[in-house]
Amino acid sequence: MKSYLVVFLLLASFNTIHGTEFDHYVFAQQWSGVFCEVNDYCLRKLTTRNTWTIHGLWPSDSDGSSPQFCPRGAPFDFNKIKSMESQLNEKWPSYSSPSKEFWKHEWKKHGKCAARQGMMIPESTYFKKALDLNNQLDIFRALKKSNIVPSYDKLYKVSDIKQALERAYGVTVNLSCKTKDKKAYITESRICLDLNFRPINCHRPYGNCKRSGQVKYLPSGSRSMHALHLGSIQPLLFALLFLLVPFWLS
Repeated sequence: MKSYLVVFLLLASFNTIHGTEFDHYVFAQQWSGVFCEVNDYCLRKLTTRNTWTIHGLWPSDSDGSSPQFCPRGAPFDFNKIKSMESQLNEKWPSYSSPSKEFWKHEWKKHGKCAARQGMMIPESTYFKKALDLNNQLDIFRALKKSNIVPSYDKLYKVSDIKQALERAYGVTVNLSCKTKDKKAYITESRICLDLNFRPINCHRPYGNCKRSGQVKYLPSGSRSMHALHLGSIQPLLFALLFLLVPFWLS
């Protein structure tokens, strides 16, 4: 009996030392239309995605801690998720680095800490679950139902965006924003999940948007579209007018 107790205490001590305990997950999705607008290190400035893509699936704890870089678990092996590469490229792309490096980072930092009923979640299961959640929690569709759609000019109240998502999912939703040139943009949605990956109310905030504020919800490919509208269309119109004026005056 004593030997079992010693083993239990050693395992508990191991988990405490390495901070591997958690009581929920945070599922983070990022809006493709704004990443390249607010980040100078974006590698995909001409992205045409009009969708919310995966940032990560993060084990978290209500006390404010989040286990990261856990020593347990296997190192990242791309071959284990190669069969879902096309889905990952579509639903979990990186806008600042090669996508494979992004997936490796997320597995190393968060995935290796993920467990269920004391058992490690295999790498393929971890990534497949994130893909399933991204389909299940369709932010774009939920917002569209409340007439909140991407726009170059319109400003949306953060409170309206939160209410639309919370009405759709029945739990609190956290939003992250970023300010650039004195303009606020919505960048991420973060939803808490229980250990069975069901949406729950978050016990603490995971976003930084001011509830009373207003934000821009830009369409995808914003820079290229602005370049098209302002850099190409207007000069063409002026050139056309220049050619037509002599005919009108004759």
